[in-house]
Amino acid sequence: MTDFTLRPYQEAAINGVQAEFKRGRKQVMLSMPTGAGKTLTASEMLGRSHAKGKTMLWLTDREELADQASDAFDRVGIPHSYIMAGESADRLGRAFVGTIQSFLAWRRKDATGESRKWTPEKVDFIVIDEAHRTQSRSFQLMLAEYPDAFVLGLSATPMRGDGQGLGKTYRSLVVPVTMRELLDEGVLVTPRYFVPPQAEYTKLQRIKTGDFSSAELSAWAEANPQLVGDAVENFARICPSDRFLAFPPDIKTSLALRDRMNAAGFSCIHIDGNTPKPERRRLMQAFRDGEYQGMTSVNIAIEGLDVPDVVTAINMRPTKSERIWVQMVGRVLRSAPGKTFGRILDHAGGLAMFGPAEDFVPPELHSKEGKKSEGSKSRKKPKDEKKQFPCEGLLPTGDACCAVLIGTHVCPECGHEHHFEQAPDHASFIPGELEELTAEGQQQHAYDLNERKRWYAEFLGYCQNRGKSPGAAYYLYLEKFKEKPPYAWREFNPKAPSSEVLAYCKSRAIAYAKGMQKRQSRAA
Repeated sequence: MTDFTLRPYQEAAINGVQAEFKRGRKQVMLSMPTGAGKTLTASEMLGRSHAKGKTMLWLTDREELADQASDAFDRVGIPHSYIMAGESADRLGRAFVGTIQSFLAWRRKDATGESRKWTPEKVDFIVIDEAHRTQSRSFQLMLAEYPDAFVLGLSATPMRGDGQGLGKTYRSLVVPVTMRELLDEGVLVTPRYFVPPQAEYTKLQRIKTGDFSSAELSAWAEANPQLVGDAVENFARICPSDRFLAFPPDIKTSLALRDRMNAAGFSCIHIDGNTPKPERRRLMQAFRDGEYQGMTSVNIAIEGLDVPDVVTAINMRPTKSERIWVQMVGRVLRSAPGKTFGRILDHAGGLAMFGPAEDFVPPELHSKEGKKSEGSKSRKKPKDEKKQFPCEGLLPTGDACCAVLIGTHVCPECGHEHHFEQAPDHASFIPGELEELTAEGQQQHAYDLNERKRWYAEFLGYCQNRGKSPGAAYYLYLEKFKEKPPYAWREFNPKAPSSEVLAYCKSRAIAYAKGMQKRQSRAA
């Protein structure tokens, strides 16, 4: 017997997925916001299949997420075994939880042609947690082993890092509820955003979009990520008693933040992909148990971490990925006793770049959002510019891989695919105090941002249709809004201009023609 009752939207999720399966669509993506209960919902669905004698496999890319799935299986009442380092799968069992790294290691053939460890030969049902990673080589190899299985992907943000949908793997998308709806129902707590004051925000934008060439600006941006306001000082001023998660851009900054937080009297731990596995598990559990007030991590706590009583997220990570922004904010919106809101200290400009996370709507599976338009050019980096960084995957033995990757995100040693923007080895700060964005200001801010994005994309479309360069769209935007478009917007896809945009562009063309006539008349 289960010790819970599904909410209406969770039942709707199960019904929606089953309906897609019945239509013959065997690869379904279920998108539910962070805190909506994806793991429990999918586990309940598996429990119903398990009762019918089906064999099932639940895989993710991190042991912490596999442990959470195992807890959900226990709660639903599904007996299961692990496919993870140091474990052995039950040959008589019908339910398995594990990591993709261990699964591939166990399936690998030895010198005699036998698999190194036993894994099920037939699986009826596969669940992939944090399924925006499904298109990695590792998960594709796993799916090829079970071509007849029903596949369910779970993700709050079903999109690749470049914003594209996941139609390569999944045939159907089920979205039973949005983050905004969960806020209205009280399932999630209300976000409160603290952002740089307008003067400092303007300064940040001017630095990011100043009069540099594209190559100069790209090189500068990689070497000098700008964060507004000191994280420790602002935390101490705004919310010194909150439990917090910090998302710094790199390990060096994360370690420095941990030390400064502790020195200021806020107990804090640091973890990253290089933290030894036993130590990482110990620290994560200690944080869950409330032994530490805060945790700062690099690429570990952005996705999947479930610690409901954490109130504050400290965003110190500049990113062009809306998926990462939404996931970071989602860490602090889970409800907990006595918790009425989640606080986001946005030092890195995520709100200015993407708008409120609660307005996120999953893209269609075949969305091309984020992909450069046909005919657009990109500068190919010479070999000496390719990024180098240590692998954060695991070897078949369960040990950290630590191979150095050069110019690729897929490790040739362990097969792990990295889905993050490699940050520089340091971060610089602009002085400033964060200020809370009021509900009225937030609404206006979000509306203005979305409108500006739309206008810029349609300016690009207008210029593309007339054979003009993207630079012409830049000046149209500058003239219209009296500000330079953010540098990251250069990646936007051109959109068909609306009648409003066409009318504006026509008026500017007329004004330009009149100006030319006047200049010619004076010259004559």
